[in-house]
Amino acid sequence: MFLKFGLNNKYEPDITIVNKEDNQEMFDRLTAEYGILTLPAMIANGEALTRTQPSPVLTFLEKHVGKK
Repeated sequence: MFLKFGLNNKYEPDITIVNKEDNQEMFDRLTAEYGILTLPAMIANGEALTRTQPSPVLTFLEKHVGKK
């Protein structure tokens, strides 16, 4: 919701959303590889973020995508 409404889809072209229902294999691989136990989560450049409050998400996106 924050990505869509809070950031007006600003990062949509820069991210790939993996839904368990749509791609079980990739979902299972990523959650196992990064030890993700809670959702939603963000992954970029070997780093996983599970604290998905607005401030950490924005910092994570700015760091890995470069847009402000």
